[in-house]
Parts: sequence; C-alpha cells; structure tokens
Amino acid sequence: MTLDEFTPMVGQTLLADCNPKPVELKLTSARALPDNGPAERPPFILVFRTPPEILLVTGIYAMRCGEWGPDLIYIEQMAARDLNDTGHFYQAVFN
Repeated sequence: MTLDEFTPMVGQTLLADCNPKPVELKLTSARALPDNGPAERPPFILVFRTPPEILLVTGIYAMRCGEWGPDLIYIEQMAARDLNDTGHFYQAVFN
C-alpha cells in the first residue's frame, strides 16, 4: 500500500469488516511522514473518523472502498483535533 493509493480516497467512506455488520469510517486525511531511512516505500499516515455512536478497538481490520480492497489495516484510536467534534478518530501509520 502507498500514499498515492489513498490520497484520492480522502473524504470517502471505507468499510471495515466487523461483527455483526461492517462499520463505515471516513478517511479524513492521508499525508506523508518524514522519511528517516531506507524503506520499501515512503512512510505515511491515514486518519479515519467514525460517528460518536461507533467506537472501534485497536486492531487489524479488513477494509474496502469501492473497487479497492479488502486490505488489512491496523488502526489505533487517537485524540480528536477539534475538541468540539464528538466523533472518534483513528490512525494507521505505514512505516
């Protein structure tokens, strides 16, 4: 997976395979991270948001969006950038 794959999906909804039904996560940002050494690909971070009533646990989820996926992505919860936003935010870091 590369940043170029996700950049066009910013603002779109991805589906995470969960029980009892898939959960929608909005991809709010996809940006490069500082490159601190040799790697197979440049590092990047994805940030997702779910509505306040949906709270996911840290872990690996099979995600898909349109024709893309399913691919396994590890996400962990992070603090909201806007304290007035009651949704839940998650990050996926690709080093």
